Amino acid sequence: MNQNLTFNINRINTYEIDKILSNNYTRKRYCNWFTQIITYTDCKNNDIKIKINNANDLIQYWLKNCSYWEIEILQELKKLIPKNSISVDIGAYIGTYSLYLATYLDNIVYAFEPSFNRCHHLTENIRINRLDDSILPIEAGVWNRDSWLEINTPRKKNKGITFTREIINKITDIAAIKLDTYFQNEEISFIKIDTEGRETQILYGAERIIKINKPILLIEIHGNGTILPKYILDLDYYYKPMKANWSEVCRHYILIPAELVDGENFKRLENKVLREL
Repeated sequence: MNQNLTFNINRINTYEIDKILSNNYTRKRYCNWFTQIITYTDCKNNDIKIKINNANDLIQYWLKNCSYWEIEILQELKKLIPKNSISVDIGAYIGTYSLYLATYLDNIVYAFEPSFNRCHHLTENIRINRLDDSILPIEAGVWNRDSWLEINTPRKKNKGITFTREIINKITDIAAIKLDTYFQNEEISFIKIDTEGRETQILYGAERIIKINKPILLIEIHGNGTILPKYILDLDYYYKPMKANWSEVCRHYILIPAELVDGENFKRLENKVLREL
């Protein structure tokens, strides 16, 4: 737990945490013990509410006891992603990225989450933030073709980790969508991919929309790294590794097209394999 926090007991069912760290957009956090809804409020009184239903889960524990999930990465993306644009959140879980993009950038967000329970939780968080017109929860996986998937969540203490594998010649409960099939004429500005090692398959299934739109990409690295399709390198992307507050290594990469590069923070993408740093 972050030690730079002070606690003030206001009421029996509510506590307030004043954030000390200046690099965190969240100034105050309120948790209603009865509803288990945490409200994050910034200095301009913009709110994000997240319902917690499993405090033993890593992401929900972090939200409840530390800070907003991966806020450093979101702050960097906020500088890059256009307002009032379209974003795609693949591996949305309970909606931390989708809620932030819709609240602070007024984005329309397509949020893909293959688990029924987690998609229900995501939908509930959308509802309590009154973002039904901004975030579309889609109970489906994403793959390199329209297919069917089997999912497995091996870690009880991190429900955000879901492994998927394609099921051939068999219909399962989990539909898999190819992005090039799902999206037609939408102008997509940002795609986040966090799918526990299945990022390569998803990129192959999004070749058309990425070539047309050249969106900003956020890719989380798992295992031995993510192999990028050749067309990504041909599009002249630049990259910046990012370290989340919960991780000891840099396992996120932000990729931007050359025309968005400003300064020396981004380097030209020349290696087709993204690895943890």
